[in-house]
Amino acid sequence: MTISTHLHVHLYECFVKNGFNHADLKAIKKIPLLITWTKNTTDPYSNFTLALWILKHKPRVLKPRRDACLRKRSS
Repeated sequence: MTISTHLHVHLYECFVKNGFNHADLKAIKKIPLLITWTKNTTDPYSNFTLALWILKHKPRVLKPRRDACLRKRSS
């Protein structure tokens, strides 16, 4: 399993728990910044955090309901 696939599996599991759906995940994968970052790091959790940041700062792309995943990871 590649880092990218590993990341997307984690994102998908987390987003489903927080009310996102498969279409949301597909939209995330199309964001160039996330794709570039994924290729340049070996830490899937950095990608995970970046993806949540993108969700918060690009409301036209997606409308996240809450950032519970990020808070849970930080604690």
